[in-house]
Amino acid sequence: MKKARILIVEDEGITGSYIESTLEELGYEVISIEFSAEEALQKVEQETPDLVLMDVKLQGEMDGIEAAGHIRSTYNIPVIYLTAHSNKDILDRAKLTESFGYIIKPFEKKELYSNIEMALYKHRVEEKSKRNYDIQQVVNSVLQVSLKSMGLEKLLERILDLLLSVSWLSFQSKGCIFLKEDDSDTLVMKAHRNLKKEQLTTCSKVPIGVCLCGKAASEGKIVFSDCLSEDHEIKYKNIDPHGHYCVPIASNRGLLGVINMYVREGHKRDKDEENYLRSIATTIAGIIERKMIEQRLEYLVNFDALTGLPGRKLFFDRLSNNISLAKRDNYKLGLLFLDLDHFKYINDNLGHDYGDIVLSEVTKRIKECLRSSDTLSRLSGDEFMVILTKIEREVDAAFVAQKIITAISAPFNLNEKDYSIGVSIGISIYPNDGDDDKTLFKNSDTAMSQAKECAGSDYRFYSADMGEVIMRRLSFENEMRLAVEKKAFTLHYHPIVDIKTLSIAGVEALLRWEHPEYGMVQLSDMIPVAENSGLIISIGEWALKEACEQIKELHSTGFPSVRMSVNLSICQFIRQKNLFEMIAQILFESNLKPEYLDLEITENICMENMSETALTIKELHEMGTLLSIDDFGAGLSSLSLLKHLPVQRLKIDRTFIENIPVDSCDTTVVRAITTIAHGMGLKVVAEGVETMEQLDFIRTLQCDEAQGFLFSRPVPGNRLIESINNISDFLRKLSVNNLRRTS
Repeated sequence: MKKARILIVEDEGITGSYIESTLEELGYEVISIEFSAEEALQKVEQETPDLVLMDVKLQGEMDGIEAAGHIRSTYNIPVIYLTAHSNKDILDRAKLTESFGYIIKPFEKKELYSNIEMALYKHRVEEKSKRNYDIQQVVNSVLQVSLKSMGLEKLLERILDLLLSVSWLSFQSKGCIFLKEDDSDTLVMKAHRNLKKEQLTTCSKVPIGVCLCGKAASEGKIVFSDCLSEDHEIKYKNIDPHGHYCVPIASNRGLLGVINMYVREGHKRDKDEENYLRSIATTIAGIIERKMIEQRLEYLVNFDALTGLPGRKLFFDRLSNNISLAKRDNYKLGLLFLDLDHFKYINDNLGHDYGDIVLSEVTKRIKECLRSSDTLSRLSGDEFMVILTKIEREVDAAFVAQKIITAISAPFNLNEKDYSIGVSIGISIYPNDGDDDKTLFKNSDTAMSQAKECAGSDYRFYSADMGEVIMRRLSFENEMRLAVEKKAFTLHYHPIVDIKTLSIAGVEALLRWEHPEYGMVQLSDMIPVAENSGLIISIGEWALKEACEQIKELHSTGFPSVRMSVNLSICQFIRQKNLFEMIAQILFESNLKPEYLDLEITENICMENMSETALTIKELHEMGTLLSIDDFGAGLSSLSLLKHLPVQRLKIDRTFIENIPVDSCDTTVVRAITTIAHGMGLKVVAEGVETMEQLDFIRTLQCDEAQGFLFSRPVPGNRLIESINNISDFLRKLSVNNLRRTS
């Protein structure tokens, strides 16, 4: 333990020398003997003793009691009085100085020793208590300040002021607070006090591991220096001599920052100061984490976590502000509502991780289509909004919409395979379609719904009659839901004829719904609503069960080789994960062999995410079901894709059949499809055959099967056998006529 340093203030030289020799004999260090109060005060300022032995009576203008009061109030150094006087007045004055002892001369060595030791102990205890109190007061003040509504950097400035406010600290009223920069190994200065311009420039960023603050950050402990040593790697012009306390700010999450306090050169490391800084660093760590959580929550309220785009709340704020500016400056504004087509397929079949990749890439592609002044926002899921500022003409909005559609239509490479999605866009224009944010938003949503109903990957401008259309569609959808619940749907069956053998080859199940008000609903009106609403899943499953039971009944009544054709919707491929299992279960329950079930799929199913579709089709083929491509030629026909699919038949769309053999173009198309399909080992079915001329022509082309009103219209199940018998009679007569013609 270091020796206490004591200053003797005694105007009698002999007494002073005796006290000095006694103190040295007791093991203390005597700084000096001063003979006047003025000299004593000067020496205290220079040397900062641990204790002062003060004679009450001193020569000069100031006596010992007055000098002791100044020392106690200014330097907080313990004072013991030495005096030959003990009258009440002197004692009362001495008490006012909060002295640490009062020794009457002459005194014993033991008495002097015990008084000094008690005074030093008492001072240490009081100083410790005061410092702990000061620390707690500053910590409480910091916590109180942290509750105020202010940004993190402003808060750190206030905390720094509080940190430097404690009187017993040896800091130079200079310091700063660094925070660790996100995703980097750099400390960034966020708050500072009384630093030179050169310091602010040179030390604004400090690499972790470099200089004193960087070492405190990397080592996770206090780094102290009493001078500009070799560890002080970052220096600048006109740097003043100084030392540092560098204290890491850390939590369970790791390093958050560093407190940097400046001290005078030569300052001795102080444990109380370090404890104080540790307490503040711990408090700051908790505050920083809370502020970071608050900032994160505020960010999540205003921005989308995945894409970084403005969220719903911030979008409406910006839309409202943009409308106000458009009103003031009299210009048009475009609002685009974007909804991705078939995005659910990515999420359902590849998982949300791949869905997130697509959404991030979609965001990037849309941004490339916009100006810096425009706003792109993600509302939720696969819905985005675009605010187009200062457009001259409505066609400008259409131009941007088409750019976005083209950009998003490009394939997305996921897990080394290409997948395609589309986007439906609704457009509303300020002030034409509304002069407030809610109206513009609602109308763009309405227009988007219209675009999506038109097969998607398209845009639509809002028009006043769209609202009525949407309401009718919603009403129609609700009525369809009720029809599903009440089992109001029926199946009609349309026979398919083998025109080579002139016999019944199969029947196709067609959905029918007789609306109580509108009568029989057209498939073209019913299927899109069923697909968009998801009702097609339950309707499709019911239809498949009904059709399988019907064909089993037909087999038992004398037509054992007739197959049943059932249409599958694209939504069943995209949305129904258990499609294969569902079909297998129905075949098992109806005891129908798979080779008597012909599943008809359209071209767009084949083109949509072909790799996944091909896998499902392959599984169905391996199960033993037949597969046909329906309405071939009506879409983006691709005969080349057929070589990758295990299908048995092509059904040529009725639009090509209805004008043959008169229309030479349609005739050429039908001939080409038939030739190529036969070359690939596929059978060809001609749909929509209504005249003998059409039948004769497709027979000359070697078409395999035909279906149309020439043979029969679709009939309900209770009339199916009657219809087949009538067709059989017709085919027998046709066969007889052919024989007469050839004989």
